[in-house]
Amino acid sequence: MSRKIQSRGALNTSSLSRLWLAGLMLLGAGLLPGCGIVSEAAPLPGLNSRPSARPAPGGKLWFLGVGVSHYRYASDLPFSRTDAEALAEAFSTRDHGHPFQQVRTRVLVDEQATREGILDAMNSFFAGAAPDDTAMVVLIGHGGVIRDTFYFAPYAANPDDFSSLASDGLAAPQLEAALLKVSSKAKRTILVLDACRSGAFHFSEKAVTTSAPGGKSLESRLPARASQVYILASSGEDEDASQSIYYTLADQTEVHSAMGLALLRGLSREAEPQRNEQAAMIDLLTYASLQVPRITTNLQHPEFHGPELDRAVTYDTGSAPSGVEF
Repeated sequence: MSRKIQSRGALNTSSLSRLWLAGLMLLGAGLLPGCGIVSEAAPLPGLNSRPSARPAPGGKLWFLGVGVSHYRYASDLPFSRTDAEALAEAFSTRDHGHPFQQVRTRVLVDEQATREGILDAMNSFFAGAAPDDTAMVVLIGHGGVIRDTFYFAPYAANPDDFSSLASDGLAAPQLEAALLKVSSKAKRTILVLDACRSGAFHFSEKAVTTSAPGGKSLESRLPARASQVYILASSGEDEDASQSIYYTLADQTEVHSAMGLALLRGLSREAEPQRNEQAAMIDLLTYASLQVPRITTNLQHPEFHGPELDRAVTYDTGSAPSGVEF
């Protein structure tokens, strides 16, 4: 016997309303015929979900790298130039989750990196920085301390000769003055010191107590007008910084310092695209400060300080051979 399909005709307005409300109730409960439960991690479009908005690109990054591999009087550091150039290239070419609209770079190496050359470059290069930009200075070379004052050793300075370091070195007060001038132009200023005893570098004004990596108290002495200055020193004030032929990125032959390798590893990670410039840079610098002790078998402990950095970082002992001291 054949079954006759009976037409019910058009649905009236009241029926449509009931069906529409029932459908909304099912959708609101996260249920769809044949689909089961819809995960909260993947909400249905248009139902209490927001598009994964990516923030508008931020300002520019201005990167000034200084790498002194060849010294006039002091022992050479083979990989300082490599680090400065590799970091400039990494910032310029990195595109996954890059928070900056544009990256400007300048690199000084060897005989270009005199005290006057470094200060002149900080003055001229950052002159074009705007209030939304980030300024970053990376100094890689020898370092020393005279009467509790840190000196970065440019090309002509010998860190083993106090008179040479005093006459040709870049003293902390000179570097501070140059940084404060840069910080008056950019939204945030970052200084990375990759040198022996670099943890001895401090601002000379208004002591501010924060927590340094390792959990120990640190006086960063950041002046109020430089509230967006961040400082990452590659080693403690009584520690050496190191380079080694074993400090290489995977599948690459270029050799780096411990800090250079840590920063390059951080830049090679897959970044989170939703982060703004400040979050991205703080994350990178924190990552590097954690990596260096592991790379150096806990022989080198960076100090990272700046505004709102009130958390302590605990290091794990890693395994890596030590290398050439700065």
